[in-house]
Amino acid sequence: MNLDLTPDQRAFQREVAAFAKAHVEPASARIDETGEFPWALVKLAGANGLAGMTIPEPWGGGGCDYVSYALAIETVARSSATLATILIVNNSLVGEVLARFGSDPQKAQWQRPLASGQATGAFALSEEHAGTDAANVEMQAAEADGGAAYILTGRKTWVASAEGANVLLVFAATRPGMRAHGITAFLVPMSAPGIERTARADSLGVRGLGCMDLTFTGVRVPADQVVGAVNEGFKVAMWALEGGRVAIAAQALGIGQAALDEALGHARARQVFGRPIAEYQAIQFMLADMATELDAARMLTHKAAALKPFQVSIAQEAAQAKLAASIAAHKAADTAMQILASVGYRRGSKVERLFRDARATEIYQGTSETQRMVIADHILQLRRHA
Repeated sequence: MNLDLTPDQRAFQREVAAFAKAHVEPASARIDETGEFPWALVKLAGANGLAGMTIPEPWGGGGCDYVSYALAIETVARSSATLATILIVNNSLVGEVLARFGSDPQKAQWQRPLASGQATGAFALSEEHAGTDAANVEMQAAEADGGAAYILTGRKTWVASAEGANVLLVFAATRPGMRAHGITAFLVPMSAPGIERTARADSLGVRGLGCMDLTFTGVRVPADQVVGAVNEGFKVAMWALEGGRVAIAAQALGIGQAALDEALGHARARQVFGRPIAEYQAIQFMLADMATELDAARMLTHKAAALKPFQVSIAQEAAQAKLAASIAAHKAADTAMQILASVGYRRGSKVERLFRDARATEIYQGTSETQRMVIADHILQLRRHA
């Protein structure tokens, strides 16, 4: 088993690291402080090939492998969890979905703008009663004009990137009451009449993500904007979330690695009783645990990423990666704050921001409890069929 990165993967990682150091890191504290959607930075990331990393080259994307994509997201997240999330939504939850399920006209209209950063996509699945229970979609899509169009009515919540989005991937019930067997995915321009943005309450971390609630009042969508097949939208959503969870795992690793980096620097510099605190075993054991847990989660993440092109589903592997990486990131940020003590606890410190950002990775795109449900379902099925 070869666990080394390829020369191309290492080169891409270095390119993204240089971009993050030059452009993302200087902007990260201000994004968190203001909570403003980073329009200019998103466009710059697109111009540098990060908005369409996984979109095929014929459609204007980078066509990179999923391990390279995970490396890039981890690298960006070490500087800004917010920008990393925006890129994840654009790549995994919109761009990749169009590449796999979209029609040629849909791709022709949106893939190049999405890949270049000239347009931003958002993924509208969650509702008040359809979060963990994603099949419980209440937004309705009623046929109109003899089946030539659909009328969307309902509300979506916590739509990441909605503030800056140009196009939405919206999931609505075309057969109400049928749950997973009656949901359809629609491609909807944000400019469509009848869509109202409603600002969410300020969030603890990953600030500046542009999360908003969206109300749809009689939004007319032509039937040719169905993504995939009618009533097959739940499968589309679950496929998208597999890739998204691998990417969130990578994001968590970036947050956790940044926390470890801060803790290492402080431990070497901070003197107590005439010695750097890095020389005390209590601190050494904290650092050792952080590094070990992050590396273990990184292996799971790279495994899931490497398997994605070769398996019909990586639901279990993606869930394991996200679960392990989000826990490791949370623990790393918490431990880093303990090591930095008052220096890390103060408002505005990098560790304080990382502590808040890490918590989100255990919630969005499926809570840790949801990941455990997915994992348990798969291992029980395996045992049952063994």
